[in-house]
Amino acid sequence: MFWTYVKYNFNIMIKKRLFWITFFGMLCLAIGMPIFYVWRYRGCYAYELPSADILYLGNSNGLVWEYICMLFPFLIVLPYGFSYISEVKTGVKNYVQVRGTRRAYYFAQCCVCFFSVFLVFFAPMLLNIILNGAFFPVNGNDPITLAQMGTSNWGSYITGSSFTKPVLHHGMICKQILIDHPQLYNVLFAGIAGMSAGVMGAFIYALSLIVKKNYVYLLVVNFLLFQLFFVANQFCYDGILSPIYVDLKLTDYLANRFIANGKDYRIFGIMMLLEMVVSIGIIIRKTKRDEL
Repeated sequence: MFWTYVKYNFNIMIKKRLFWITFFGMLCLAIGMPIFYVWRYRGCYAYELPSADILYLGNSNGLVWEYICMLFPFLIVLPYGFSYISEVKTGVKNYVQVRGTRRAYYFAQCCVCFFSVFLVFFAPMLLNIILNGAFFPVNGNDPITLAQMGTSNWGSYITGSSFTKPVLHHGMICKQILIDHPQLYNVLFAGIAGMSAGVMGAFIYALSLIVKKNYVYLLVVNFLLFQLFFVANQFCYDGILSPIYVDLKLTDYLANRFIANGKDYRIFGIMMLLEMVVSIGIIIRKTKRDEL
């Protein structure tokens, strides 16, 4: 019955207007930015062109990443996060659930929510990597930070040696992949962004089982949660929460390049695991309450 519910929700998802608006919005950025860079660097010599890996959509130094971070709390909800609230309002939930168990219904909806958000992030970012590689060489030039592969300036970003605060982990993760295969490194981060965003989207869906008033309440709760992490990150940076700085801004872990100081993917992994555990707990609790 679980897979029947998954198929049902997937068919609903691909008909949702909000899913396609979000997906095509990211797709337009993924295709539009390489075209913009081609126009921007027209007439330049090969040695003047930026490196393809630098132009990745998820590069924290890029032109649009900050805007993606601003919209991120909404991007993980819009694809399918409103599904439960929508079905409660229309009354469809009562007719669908009689075909099987409520637990299978909620878990199937949560899984499709994860997949929808994963698709919104991973597919456009992967296409962006391919287009950047088609139009630009991988020469290590970074016109934003003026770093060149192999120089001390470039090396400080990799090792995190320029950061003076005490941290648990210095510099970038998987440094050897970044050095040898920078485009593959971008694919790695596209996968991290897609998987992490999917987990967060599934977590927000689980919250919708509790916050079932309306769409605005769910968006506000989600936005406040991200602001809470943002404030906690600032307190941690200032040494108020801990003498050791740990980056608590969730969107920093989805981007590569210079936002590496203070990032510890072990802690981030624990946070994602906790979100999954809490999501499962909420669904189980909701199931038991519905059966009373």
